[in-house]
Amino acid sequence: MTYGVNKQESEPLRKTEDALSIISNFGYEKNKNSNWFYSARSSFNTQFADGFNNPDEDPISCFMAPAYLFLGAGLEYGRLIEKLSFYASPVTFKTTFVLDNDLANSGAFGVNPVIFDMDGNLLREGDNIRTEFGFLLTNQYSNEVS
Repeated sequence: MTYGVNKQESEPLRKTEDALSIISNFGYEKNKNSNWFYSARSSFNTQFADGFNNPDEDPISCFMAPAYLFLGAGLEYGRLIEKLSFYASPVTFKTTFVLDNDLANSGAFGVNPVIFDMDGNLLREGDNIRTEFGFLLTNQYSNEVS
């Protein structure tokens, strides 16, 4: 959880950082002499407070708009190596949530927007959820800077 604000002399108070993240990793080591692990990962990310494109007063984001859920299974290499690791997931599931109807109806964050007919009659509300499947490849390198 992170949250930060900034106030400059002539500017109003602005949000600079706002994140709620929950991450889970599970690894199974089949061979004690190998750096390969069967691995499953999940992460959930959203924010606490409304976000604005200052100086506009209409929010461009809010709690659960957007929110992202990632679920994947694959292989991880390098868990025993202190500084470097790689993760490959051939099956990754990503869901985008936009639970604010105004943002969902506008098509924000990739969800399908509201649809009206030629007379302005509502045909379909905007979607609140978008689901995607794909491949995920990540690496991590850590080093101490002095």
